[in-house]
Amino acid sequence: MNDIVYARKGNLDKQDIITNSFIVAEKAGITHKAVKNQIVKYFSDFEEFGRVVFKKDTFDTEGGMQEHTFYELNEEQATLLFTYLRNTEQVRTFKKKLVKAFYTMRNELVKRTETRDIAKIDRKNLTDMIVDSGEHERMHNKGIPNYTNLVYKSIFGMNKKQLCENRGFVYEKDMNLREFLNTEEIEKVRQREVMVTEFIKLGYDYSQIKNFLKVK
Repeated sequence: MNDIVYARKGNLDKQDIITNSFIVAEKAGITHKAVKNQIVKYFSDFEEFGRVVFKKDTFDTEGGMQEHTFYELNEEQATLLFTYLRNTEQVRTFKKKLVKAFYTMRNELVKRTETRDIAKIDRKNLTDMIVDSGEHERMHNKGIPNYTNLVYKSIFGMNKKQLCENRGFVYEKDMNLREFLNTEEIEKVRQREVMVTEFIKLGYDYSQIKNFLKVK
């Protein structure tokens, strides 16, 4: 959602909002080594607020692939970390930004849950319409996945599998891709599914709807 906090594994359904030691060091103007040293020194304190996750990541540089290690921190752990850092102006400035970022992400999760609850109803209306209209059977029992991909392609320019892989997730046939979409994207999908449901209700078939949506 932003460059300060994020949902672990990108899955907003988990409601596991975190930052990490690398981000804190970069934004607060402190060496990453100093930040990690504080976490290690007071590790048991951080563990009181949840498991501290140790990560390794690789990145490309002019000298080749490099690896750095960092710690993932939830909101309470990040707040605790600041009590162990020197209260410089840059640290105070970033601390305020971090508080706002966690608040914004929590609000996003609430809105997203509300939007998803509504979207689930419209999704069921679409799948029921595909089956009841005979489209699912006519398309050799592939009507639901075909229309699902049509919806995604009309919005993102990619089908479900392509969109999943584009965002760095391992594709699974029965996965719920909406778990990895933000509120605005879920709403776009919901509105498009309502539109497709109405088209089918009016008697249009897959090819006609595909042309209406200008999907190649």
